[in-house]
Formats: sequence, structure tokens, C-alpha cells
Amino acid sequence: ADVLKFIAARAPNHSQVLINIQDPNEYVEEFGMHLSEFFGRGDLTIAPIQVSDPGLGAIGRVITFIAVPEVENTPKLSVRMGVIDATQQAWNNSLDGSIRDRSTEVFRTVRTFRLATFDSPRLLCRFFSGTGYCSGASPLFDTRLFSYGWRVYRLD
Repeated sequence: ADVLKFIAARAPNHSQVLINIQDPNEYVEEFGMHLSEFFGRGDLTIAPIQVSDPGLGAIGRVITFIAVPEVENTPKLSVRMGVIDATQQAWNNSLDGSIRDRSTEVFRTVRTFRLATFDSPRLLCRFFSGTGYCSGASPLFDTRLFSYGWRVYRLD
């Protein structure tokens, strides 16, 4: 909600917002839908980022913002999230190398809370190690600090 409010209030008319998600998912479509329906910003162009594109999807002289999700310590047992820690961090690192010298961070929001989960299915992993749910390490009692947020950059 914070990042949507920021973009709705600060993005100039007819600018574009690129979403830094490796595998475009519902976040891209819903960014556009929420900005249009709830904030009256149907004029914005919303698209997934393509780091391999040297212009990063920039259209001529259109002002471009890049929305970058950040997530850390997602519990294994959680509701569906559109981003995953390890892959999102790698994707963000590749973006940082592409925009470091030609962008300005204009917004950041982060929410954190201490986890308190008991991952009881993890007890069965000794019998099914290395496959599916059990393929990745995860604590049985998870008390890590979970954080989720967004950074927004303006391409210069």
C-alpha cells in the first residue's frame, strides 16, 4: 500500500513504472489495476523489468520509475508471496549493477516483525529429504526477523 500511494502521488502523468520481479506474476498486473482503480492513475504504464534490456524498457523521454521488492526470512509455511528471498535478492543485485550510475532512490518502505512459527511438517523431512518441501533448509522453530518492503528508483 505504501509504494502504491507513493507512486500515485509522485509519478508524473503518463510516466512508466517497471516492476523488478524476475518471473512476472500478479504483482505487475495488480500494480496497474490498483493504481488505476483506487488512485485514478490509469495513465501510468506498468510493466515487468527486463534487466537484459540496456534501456530497461524506457520509452523515449518518458519518466521511468523502478519498483523493487525486498523480502527477507520468509517462513516456509506462509501465504503465497509473489517474491522469494534468494531469487529476489539475486534479481535485485543484477538490477543494482544496471542502474547504479543512472538512478536515484526516491522512496523506501520496510515492515518487519518477529516470526513465531512451528513448522511441524518439517519433522517428516528426515524421511523425504532432498525433495520438494524438504529440499531447502528451514528452522523447526522459526523466530527470525521477517522483513518485506519496496524501494523505488527514478531513472535519470
